[in-house]
Amino acid sequence: MGTPLPPSPGPVPPADPDLIVPAATPTDPILVLILAFFFGGIAYFTFGQWQKGIAAVCAWLALLVFAVMTCGLGTVFFVPLHVFVVIDSYMQANLLKQGQAVRQWTFFSTGA
Repeated sequence: MGTPLPPSPGPVPPADPDLIVPAATPTDPILVLILAFFFGGIAYFTFGQWQKGIAAVCAWLALLVFAVMTCGLGTVFFVPLHVFVVIDSYMQANLLKQGQAVRQWTFFSTGA
């Protein structure tokens, strides 16, 4: 009748959809820095942090409109957000370049 098949090890746990691994993101940190400087949260999309990218782009656009509508007074809020996004996106891309995994909502230099 043949040899029976060995028992299966059980269900394979799904990969963590929140985890971004370095192999999947060959993004240069300097390129990300330049992109983040000119286009706000768009840089997050280049290495897979799409949830944070959507939130950053929405906040960036809302504060930009607020800054324009208040004749520049809103830049008090816009500039710190912009600096935050530029620094954070560069640091996340640098972590990935160093071979560390990051999560969707990882900020600054805290790897997964």
